[in-house]
Amino acid sequence: MTDEFENQGGLNQSIYDRRKALVAEQWVKYQETKDPEHLAVVCRELPFFEHPDVGEKIAQLLSDKDDKDRMLELMWQRYRHDSDPQWLISMLSINAFANKPMPNEISQEFAKVFAEFTHKGPKIRKNVERDEMVCRLYASLYPEHKKEFNKSAMRDIADNFLDLNEEAIRTILRRKFDPKKYVSQ
Repeated sequence: MTDEFENQGGLNQSIYDRRKALVAEQWVKYQETKDPEHLAVVCRELPFFEHPDVGEKIAQLLSDKDDKDRMLELMWQRYRHDSDPQWLISMLSINAFANKPMPNEISQEFAKVFAEFTHKGPKIRKNVERDEMVCRLYASLYPEHKKEFNKSAMRDIADNFLDLNEEAIRTILRRKFDPKKYVSQ
């Protein structure tokens, strides 16, 4: 034991150097990942003036991953039970995904629930409306529907839907067009 560390609870130069290196290493890791577990490692290693239970308690509070994981699991179960989007918002509020990626199952639910808040809305809905419009337009352009689709009517429809070509329109009509529904008798 050197004189420099005599009143430090039995600390010698090698222990001091090891702890100093550990603190530096864990601090760099924390800054990169923002994972509080790196700070917990430091708290467990340092003696806190001969009160290691203080360091252990701080480490325990920093390592509350288990609590967050349990809370996340409970919120996910509740969401699956009642489909209330508030559970998803609560998951974000507790920073449940701060140090780990959001599970695929949960991210898909986020996408579904919050799609209605985007200016485009869910893509599936847009296509359903578009297909309905194509069928109504075709019926108005070609009310004497026969077994074959009218090419000039499909060309006129394509002029109104720039993202669709004639083949795409034919496919929509084959799948969705019902003369009884769209052509007035």
